[in-house]
Amino acid sequence: MLAERMDKHKVDCWLINTGWTGGRYGTGKRCPLAVTRRIVDAVHSGELKTAQYETVETFGLQIPTAVQGTRVPCKLLNPALTWRDRATFKCECVMEISRRRQLAPCCPACHSHGYGHS
Repeated sequence: MLAERMDKHKVDCWLINTGWTGGRYGTGKRCPLAVTRRIVDAVHSGELKTAQYETVETFGLQIPTAVQGTRVPCKLLNPALTWRDRATFKCECVMEISRRRQLAPCCPACHSHGYGHS
């Protein structure tokens, strides 16, 4: 229903990571507030409407490849780039999707990272 209304009224929607990056809670670190502010500024100014984007495989979300200015490191725009172990990142994503959909994870690599199917 929300997506239908957004399409009908031509509304842009921005998902901004204001939480952890580089690992799950306890191993990663907070996304710096200055970075979050710069991204919000880019949304408000319309700058992100003209940015180049890439698609995050696991979630199918489009993310900007860069934000003008030096206060936003490109790797912070793509969460996978901040994790040391990208396979663990992918498993964490699959597990989060599974939790939200209340389904068993579908990633065969999950077993090798200690995630059992429920």
